Amino acid sequence: MSKLARVLLAFTFLGGMIVGPLFIGKASAGTVPGDAACATVQPIGFMDLLNLVDTLDQTSSSDATVTTNVTAQSVQEGPEISAADKVEVENTLASLISCVNKRDPLRIVGLLSERYQALLVLDLLNGADAMSVIAQQIPDIVNSSSASEPLETPNVLKAWHESAGSDNIAAIISMSIPGQDEPISFYVVLTPVGDAWKIDQISRYEN
Repeated sequence: MSKLARVLLAFTFLGGMIVGPLFIGKASAGTVPGDAACATVQPIGFMDLLNLVDTLDQTSSSDATVTTNVTAQSVQEGPEISAADKVEVENTLASLISCVNKRDPLRIVGLLSERYQALLVLDLLNGADAMSVIAQQIPDIVNSSSASEPLETPNVLKAWHESAGSDNIAAIISMSIPGQDEPISFYVVLTPVGDAWKIDQISRYEN
């Protein structure tokens, strides 16, 4: 089987994993984002997949792995982001949640950076299935009677540049999960790509 065919199969599986109840004008935290937030997202296309094949080779040689869990002790905060950047973070997360609610895997994957796409695909091809690991860290919501309810835009608790001079933004977010009494926290990294922001990491966050 060619590498492109394996990537296509991996994305088919990855799309199914993400659109399950896993997650993620100015977006308002705690409200269900409208369909328009997803409609503006460019879905991943065939040429993107061809570019990803090259990225896979580079990522594979770097021995990078998918981080599924982050603790407060392991996070080093950098310079605080501007109010305008925080709006961009909130809008990107609203787009993610909107696409999850619409069950649109091609646009969900389109919101991820090529690096993160490659890491997830390599993880799936190698049989580790990090997406399942992340899902297992969340309380059992699959069988919840509320699991079909739409997700709300998460609340950005804090956000900062990863380091001085870095364009990447790291954020701690909190979101309510249908059927759960307590919000769930995630550590998210976003990276600028052209005029848009792409999600470069999503991990469960533990204090």
